Amino acid sequence: NKKDEELTSSRLALQQQVAEGNEERRRHDAQLRAHSAEIQALQAQFVSSERRLMAEIDRDRQQVKKLQAEVEIEKKKQIRHKSEALEVAGNLTKQLHELRMQNTQLSERASGYLARINDMQPQKLKSAAKNKAVRSVKG
Repeated sequence: NKKDEELTSSRLALQQQVAEGNEERRRHDAQLRAHSAEIQALQAQFVSSERRLMAEIDRDRQQVKKLQAEVEIEKKKQIRHKSEALEVAGNLTKQLHELRMQNTQLSERASGYLARINDMQPQKLKSAAKNKAVRSVKG
């Protein structure tokens, strides 16, 4: 009898341990499912964040390419404008030089004309005096 009681007690204890082990296993399974669900949610969030960041990076790259192209266009415009300005400045310098040469030539010609006029005036005065004298003798 004592053995039966011990056996029964041992069986009850074993059943209790099995029941506790089953309960513990169910809790661990529930935690494992909760952790798995949390991991899946985090993975989905990570994938979503990664896609969003990749899209932003792509947009930023496109924007950088666009801005680089605009900068390149502006550089070319500035170079063209500078070249045009240098060409205009060169043409103006050439024209100024030509005008100065013409001015010098005109000044020289004017000086020559003035010299001739000055040389001719005494002769004209003498001729005018002669003509006056001739008129007064004739008249």
